Formats: sequence, structure tokens, C-alpha cells
Amino acid sequence: MNDVRRGIDDSLVWLEQEARASRDEQSKIVAHLDQLQRQIYDIGEQLELSQREIRTIDPKFTPFRGLPQRTEQLAESAEHIRHQVTTNKAEVDNALRLLQAEAVHDREERADAMRRIEAATSQLGVIAASVAQVQAQMAQVTQAAATIVERQREVEDRVAQFGLRLDRSIEVHRDLEERVKTVVFQGLEDRFAVVFERLQVVGEMVQRTERTVAAFAQERSLRQDVLDQVGAWRDQHTRLEARVASTEEVADRVLTAVDKVRGEITLVEGRHAGLGERVAGIRRDIAEVVDHVRDEFARYNQLQEKHRRKQIEVMQQELRETKFHAFRPPEEP
Repeated sequence: MNDVRRGIDDSLVWLEQEARASRDEQSKIVAHLDQLQRQIYDIGEQLELSQREIRTIDPKFTPFRGLPQRTEQLAESAEHIRHQVTTNKAEVDNALRLLQAEAVHDREERADAMRRIEAATSQLGVIAASVAQVQAQMAQVTQAAATIVERQREVEDRVAQFGLRLDRSIEVHRDLEERVKTVVFQGLEDRFAVVFERLQVVGEMVQRTERTVAAFAQERSLRQDVLDQVGAWRDQHTRLEARVASTEEVADRVLTAVDKVRGEITLVEGRHAGLGERVAGIRRDIAEVVDHVRDEFARYNQLQEKHRRKQIEVMQQELRETKFHAFRPPEEP
């Protein structure tokens, strides 16, 4: 834009210089024509003076030898001079008419050139205003794009923080699950080991009781004691079985709690996957919006460049026409 203005200013300066030079040449030609007119006027006065002198010659000198021939020659030369003066005067008048016509044509061309230059200047003002408006719009769009980019960065930071928190929570749940499994299984193993030991003891006691019963089968007096002892041992065995059943119920409850914890962990992992998909969708939407904004910027810049080139071509064509009309020689009438 600045180059176009500089070119127009240079062309205006050049046109003013050419107009000034043409005015100087016209003034010189007018001065030369005035000088020629004065010379013609002086020659005409000399011719009239010579004619008056010829008329005032005394007739008594006419019989002199050669005087009539000289008089005729003077008359012919005077006629020839008069003809030349008339021709020169006609040429001078024609030259004056041509100069006047050329001056009028130059004035019209200069006025036309000034009108075109003023129109070009007004167009340049309109173009400058449109360019300023476009620059303001570009600044607004750039600011909006920067805001979008900042929001995208904030969203990405928040998503990254949420992902880190989710990973930490998953790791914590996994550690908790491992700890629960370890504690529960260790407790169950300890309890089952105690139960198995007690069952082994009971089995040994039962075996001993059976051996005692087999040994003292013949002794009727001790049968009732043995039966009572066996009943006691059976009651103890029943209590041990009840404890084992209660231990199994506790183990079932612990396993149910472990299954619930696993289900919650699976649900959390599913939510994490859903949030990851949502974040990926948001990132894709943001990328599509940014690409769309970039495409719109590219199209807008292309349209502005085409419009600017067309205006520059029109202004160059007008400048060429102005130069052509300003420096074309006037046609002879």
C-alpha cells in the first residue's frame, strides 16, 4: 500500500514537472511569436516608408536611364516582401491558434488528470480504511484464536491433571485391593491352619477314644464314662464345626467385599476410559475448530489479496491512461 502511494506521489510530481516545463516552452514560443510579430510590423513599416518615398520621387527624374527598371524591381521586391509578410503573418496566426488549442487541450488533460488523481486518492483513502478495518478484524480474530488456544491449553492441563489424579486413584485402589487380599487371605490361612490343627487334634483324640473304647470294651463299668467322654468330645467337635462354619461365613463375607471392591475398581476404570474418550473427542473438536478458523483466515486473505490486486491493476491502468493523455501530441485542426 505504501509503495502504491509512493508511486502515485512520484507520478504526480513528474506530471507537475512536465506541466511546468510545457508552460515554460509555451511562454518561450509566445515570446518568440511576439518577437516575430514585432519584426513583421517593422518590415511592414519599412515597406510603407519605401513606397511613400517612391511616390514622392519627382517625375522629372523618370527619364533617367535604368531608373524605371529599378523602380519596377523595387515594386516587385516590395510586393514579394508584402507576400512574405502576409504568409508569415498567416503562419504566425496559425501557430498561435495551434498553441492556443494545445494550451486548451493541455488544460483539459491536466484537469482530467487531476480529477483522476483525486479519484485515485479517494479510492486510496477507501482502500486504506478497508485495510484498517481488515487489520482490526484480523486483530480481533487473532485475539479470539489466542483465547481459544489458551482455553484449549487450560482444558488440556485440566485433563492431564484429572488423568494424573485418576491414575493415582487407580494405583491407590490397586494397592488397597492387594492389601485387602493379602490381609484377608493371610487371616483365612491362619484361621484355617488353626482349624486344621484342631481337627487333627480332634481326630487324634477320636482315634485315641476309639482305641480306648476297643481296649475297655469288656469293662462295662467304664462304658458309661467312655460314652460320656465320647459325647463330650462330640460336643466339642460340634462346637468346632460351628466355629468352622462361622469362619467360612466370615470368609464368604470378606470375599463378597473383595468382589464389590473389584466391581468398584472396574467401574472406576470404565469411567476413566469414558473420560479419556470424552477428552479425546474434545481435543478433536478443538482441532477441527482451529483448522476451520485457519481455513477461513486463508480464504479471507486470498479474497483480500485478489481484491487488492484488482484495485492496483485498475490504478495502474488509470495512471497509464493519464500519462498517455497527458503527453500525447495534439491533433492538428
